[in-house]
Amino acid sequence: MVFGEYEVDSPLEWEVVLFHLISQQLNTHKRLARNLMAAAETLGCESVCKKAEQVGQQAAELAERLLTDSTSSRSPVVNLEIYH
Repeated sequence: MVFGEYEVDSPLEWEVVLFHLISQQLNTHKRLARNLMAAAETLGCESVCKKAEQVGQQAAELAERLLTDSTSSRSPVVNLEIYH
């Protein structure tokens, strides 16, 4: 399988690539939620602030679950030092 110009030819490589892509996306969601929450607080938009807080919490929970699942003994990425 080809990922951009990089050919991924093993299940372990594919799992590591997906792990990083998902981790990066979740970190981006958390950062955007924090920024939105800060802007909503400044403008006094309580409902937007609450929703941004919920989105940030969901992204944090998913990131934690991803990290927990990837460090289980059955995961091939368990021995890689790629966690933040």
